[in-house]
Amino acid sequence: MKKRPDCGKKRKSISKYLGIAGAAVACALVFWGISFGMERTPLLAWGTAAMIAGAAVALYFVFRYLYLPLREIERKGIVAEKTQRPNYMAYAYEALRLDTLKELSEREYAALVYKKQAELDSLQSQINPHFLYNTLESIRGQAVLDKTEKIAKMTEALSAFFRYSIGRKGSIVQLTDELKNTDNYMLIQQFRFGEKVSLQKIISDEEALQGYLPKMTIQPIIENAIYHGLEMKEGKGRIILRITLTESRMIINVMDNGVGIDDEQVEKINASMQEPIHLSTEQLQNRKGKGIALKNVNDRIRLLYGEGYGLHVFSTLGEGTDVEIQLPFKQDKPREQQFFQNAADK
Repeated sequence: MKKRPDCGKKRKSISKYLGIAGAAVACALVFWGISFGMERTPLLAWGTAAMIAGAAVALYFVFRYLYLPLREIERKGIVAEKTQRPNYMAYAYEALRLDTLKELSEREYAALVYKKQAELDSLQSQINPHFLYNTLESIRGQAVLDKTEKIAKMTEALSAFFRYSIGRKGSIVQLTDELKNTDNYMLIQQFRFGEKVSLQKIISDEEALQGYLPKMTIQPIIENAIYHGLEMKEGKGRIILRITLTESRMIINVMDNGVGIDDEQVEKINASMQEPIHLSTEQLQNRKGKGIALKNVNDRIRLLYGEGYGLHVFSTLGEGTDVEIQLPFKQDKPREQQFFQNAADK
């Protein structure tokens, strides 16, 4: 039996072209098999070797300039940096990937908008029923005392208040509309408390009246001031509603001269304002009827504008409380807010 020919030199030359261990071994074995038994046809053997070498070189370039760049883009998720050799395949693949991501992002954005709208609707629907019961009792008491024009005015104010707060006008309103609702609310409360409670409005810049804000932002804070600050106070209670503008923000302060809050409680309230917003069905059920006014307003603002906005409470026990609301100042409805309202109206 003849000794198998040594093809080590041939294996070495092919390995040099490939630079890939597995492919080099495979090609070397193939070439070794072809060479064996073809010693009498050197031209055919060398031609076959040349074809294998050419295929190996082609495989190397496919691996080096197509496969590896695609894997690198998939792994890092970024566009490959330009080198001296323009990688056109990588750029084409990245363009296709970005188009796909854009389409997915738009769908995810739409889903997020509808999710946020549902969350806003859930929060906005949580109106404290005690206010309704107390108001109806006030109407009944006034009717017993004297049937006069006052009852008509009170009923009209009550109707306007609930039409505004519960109606489907939209989630975003102008400050002028919010202030009208506040006036109706105070008219109702003055029937109940008389001169014990008063409201003074200070608007530093008339331009603020054209600004937009979430509906039912101010009234719940005033209601909170009355029931937790002024109702337990001896003597007359006063609320000051101050609205100021900065370069990019509208700042609303609701200040009362009520009983105030101790430092520990103030710290807890402000900490709760910074908590992540979790709105599962179970959590919404747990929050109902448990002093949600401040948290409700704060969460709605943060959902709409981001965590850089919202409420902060300042208070001194025995002297009064100041609830500050910070909002972006916008004289037209931003695109996202318009989307919310359109979705709500459908």
